Amino acid sequence: MESNQRRATVPEPTGRWMASELKASKLWAVQVGGVLVFGVSLVLGLILRGLYQGTGEGGVTITGPSVLLILLGGVAAVLVLHEVIHGILFRVFGGRVRFGAKLLGRVMPVLYATSDVRMPRNRYLVVCLGPFVIITLGLLVAGIVARSDGTAMLALLLMAGNAGGSVGDMIVSHKLRMHSRTTLFQDREDGFVWWSSDSND
Repeated sequence: MESNQRRATVPEPTGRWMASELKASKLWAVQVGGVLVFGVSLVLGLILRGLYQGTGEGGVTITGPSVLLILLGGVAAVLVLHEVIHGILFRVFGGRVRFGAKLLGRVMPVLYATSDVRMPRNRYLVVCLGPFVIITLGLLVAGIVARSDGTAMLALLLMAGNAGGSVGDMIVSHKLRMHSRTTLFQDREDGFVWWSSDSND
């Protein structure tokens, strides 16, 4: 009874933004954006590796039939780690975390981590961008300094994959930046709702 009364005192959200309500054309645009970010990130990583190695060239070669299996395993691990970091950050800010998978707009398969915690804008930005920053920087450094070309290429491919896969988080972060710092947000599986006393939000 007490928990029901507590729920009843929570005001209705001021608004919401849901990726599932986007048109299919916009979802395809997100995927194209992800591919572009992947390509740019990979090229940048190869250039930085070349500069670090002192060769001025970023080309690396990899051989062996097991490379594809290792790459697929690495992709799966990065996808899971990405959502785990979201979850850890939700927990840091006091939330209970739920993980899942779904088709977004019937065209885009996604994993997700979500929480019922309400948090101010800047904390939510940390949750959104944390996996992009942590994983991308970590794999970029590994790809630059690795002695083996195979290890370097694997790290850089996974880095670029994480960067490209973070386009959705970047879009959410852009939407969050349109609101004031004091606005409270609550995550949803494919978007968010917010509470604000600011008439501009």
